[in-house]
Amino acid sequence: TVRLGQFWARRARRLLPASLLVLLFCALVVGSAYLMPTSALPSEIQQIIASTFYVENWFLAFTSADYLNHSGDPSTVQHYWSLSLEEQFYVLWPLIILLAAWVAVKWLRGQVLRTVVIMLGAVTVASFIFCVVFTLTNPAPAYFVTFTRMWQFGVGALIALVPVLRVKNAALSFVLGWGGVLALIFTAFTFDAQTPFPGTAALLPTLGAAAVIAAANTARWWYPTRILAVRPMQFVGDISYSLYLWHWPLIIIAPSVPFWG
Repeated sequence: TVRLGQFWARRARRLLPASLLVLLFCALVVGSAYLMPTSALPSEIQQIIASTFYVENWFLAFTSADYLNHSGDPSTVQHYWSLSLEEQFYVLWPLIILLAAWVAVKWLRGQVLRTVVIMLGAVTVASFIFCVVFTLTNPAPAYFVTFTRMWQFGVGALIALVPVLRVKNAALSFVLGWGGVLALIFTAFTFDAQTPFPGTAALLPTLGAAAVIAAANTARWWYPTRILAVRPMQFVGDISYSLYLWHWPLIIIAPSVPFWG
């Protein structure tokens, strides 16, 4: 059985305490005239409210923020755009999967997995097409809009659902895994504010990450899956949520601290 309410409740209990603590911290900082200019107060408050309800990405899209080439001062909670997108994913995708399962049981003689894969595949392809077109026509909001990013989640969902996409062959897994790592490194050092993103450019980091995940063979220590599973890597992964929450406010606030600025 599927207990959607319990699934969402578990996510809320796990994520909300840390998320709300950072938002409270940012609200206190914004209220301090010593650390933030008064002129920034209205936008900061609006974005803190948007982040609280996980719609920060839509707020930034509607206000035409340019994440890669911002002409103004970014807020302390601007990074919540990706957290908002993630939580919207965890609301939408289970509903899509349940709809596909219902269609399969009702009309397709119970072919649930196949129907779910087809529906998720269709949503993924449609989202990617929209992503490419919208990035060409409206590049600033395209960075944040949910529908331009759904295909990236879809790639991961398909790897999880389709066993053949998880490569067990030793040689192919080795090539695929390290190829994905190289794609991510190339992206990190070559993409900049002039890269039209997401659009087609997002294919490289998305498929690179997918390749690392799909490289499932762990037979040798030099395979990327094994190296990425060493204890220091796992530790960073364990604290990655908190690191992400705190890194951006501290970067924005640091220049305003008297003995740093």
